[in-house]
Amino acid sequence: MTEALTFESAMPQDPTHEGNTNEEAVLNKECLFLRLPAELRIQIYEYLLLDSDAFVLLANKWQPLRQHRTKPLYPAILSTCQFFHREASAVLYGCNMFRVLTWPLKWCRSELIKSIGYVNASKIRKVFCTLGVDYRIDQNAIKQKYSTLGIDFSGLHIWALLVPKDTPLEKSIEKDETAWLSRLDLEDPQGLRQARRLGLNPLWLVGSCWYVRRVA
Repeated sequence: MTEALTFESAMPQDPTHEGNTNEEAVLNKECLFLRLPAELRIQIYEYLLLDSDAFVLLANKWQPLRQHRTKPLYPAILSTCQFFHREASAVLYGCNMFRVLTWPLKWCRSELIKSIGYVNASKIRKVFCTLGVDYRIDQNAIKQKYSTLGIDFSGLHIWALLVPKDTPLEKSIEKDETAWLSRLDLEDPQGLRQARRLGLNPLWLVGSCWYVRRVA
């Protein structure tokens, strides 16, 4: 299932926003939720804001689309106050998987994140993409393009590429890109387990395999 999802809230995003200190002091005094350990609050945010089996599509001129969703999300919590926005947005953007339309590289421009903004885009930590006709994979070019979106390529926890299996496209990657990409074969039990552990759902595109950036 596909769902249009407006992630951005109306709350200011500047952490130095005037009044934050007073607001947090009042919250700490009056809000029982903030008396919970931070680890428990994160677990609650994950319950409200994370769908591990789905991904969010960022595309030019579209609102973010949550595809293959398996549960409802409740991003309205970000509008509660600045403190909740700051804590919860790190979970919403940092823990969900985002699909970024990377190829052709000329499509990878700031319009993709217009609906969520640069500050929120900088919190994204999990990205996957599919390969188009412009199949040359240049890690530096990708890094530069992502920087125009506010996404730190080097800081991503996961960057994965979904490629049609046993095609000339895949053979080109196997020949040129093995230095920084690892192949996960979904027909191999170990590859399937690794993909699931990384949050890469094998059902998103059948007949494909994953290439995952090696993290030092």
